[in-house]
Amino acid sequence: MIRLLLLYILALFTISVHAQTTDENPAATSWYSEPDGINWLLERYRPIYDFKPRETIASIGAGQGIREVVYSLMADSLTVYLQDVETYWLSPERLYKTLRTIYGKAGRSDCSATFKIIRGTDRDTGLPTQLFDKIIIENSLHEFDHQAIMLQSIRDNLKPGGTLFVWEEIATKPNRKHSGCRKPMFTDQSLRQLMAEHGFQFVDKTVVDPPRGSDVVYRFSF
Repeated sequence: MIRLLLLYILALFTISVHAQTTDENPAATSWYSEPDGINWLLERYRPIYDFKPRETIASIGAGQGIREVVYSLMADSLTVYLQDVETYWLSPERLYKTLRTIYGKAGRSDCSATFKIIRGTDRDTGLPTQLFDKIIIENSLHEFDHQAIMLQSIRDNLKPGGTLFVWEEIATKPNRKHSGCRKPMFTDQSLRQLMAEHGFQFVDKTVVDPPRGSDVVYRFSF
């Protein structure tokens, strides 16, 4: 039986497979919740994130949490904090539906991960201090209005020796903007410089989809 543990702000919810809800299912129309999408994510990101059993991880700007639920398939007994400034799609009911959809499509009948939902602000992650083995920021850092303040907050959240992963669409020339949000894109140099200015040491980077070329996951330590 799938049992999903959700911490929404300060309240703890335990939901079994028999729970009935009427809210939207964000995973219902996502390619990443289909078998091909699930397998693609696991194949591309498992070697990068290399999650280990019982690690505590966080995703900053988790959105609907779809990718993070897929990532929870990578290792047993993960504790996954899903953080965003807007948690509409991360209500316990919607996240439960997402989990049931993805685990069902993956052929898994049980979930050993614990999910905790945290609402942050544009200046503070709202996450516990020195708790996390790994933190991921996927396609969100460029949207932060206060990047320096947020990076300091994230440093405080990581355990000593913890790892920060940053996935961004990288521009090959300066002064490019994202097509959707119209925020400035990072170049390789500008991203690495920003991180170095705030105490993060570049470890390596991986181009996720070589034919596309612009989607890159950077790994930093501090």
